[in-house]
Amino acid sequence: QLVPTPKIVDQILAWAPRTTLISFKAASPNTDREELERIASAQRDRTGSLLVFANVIGALHHHNLIVGPNGAEWFDSRPLAMASLVSFVLQHR
Repeated sequence: QLVPTPKIVDQILAWAPRTTLISFKAASPNTDREELERIASAQRDRTGSLLVFANVIGALHHHNLIVGPNGAEWFDSRPLAMASLVSFVLQHR
């Protein structure tokens, strides 16, 4: 029988409050854009992440999403999304 386990990402800021937390969310297949944005925003709120990088399992190379302090930004390619993520991190170190 499966038992839910605590999510470690939810505890990170309690352990290290000065950490800049960026988390990742892989949503289940067939998750639409609206639902992915809702899921990623909820994770950002729940974990205190500065950014959440989100995508859908099975669709890793399109419909990538970054949710941050200025809202949601969609990318049609994973390389563009990753470049934006790296740029953001370098600017906020």
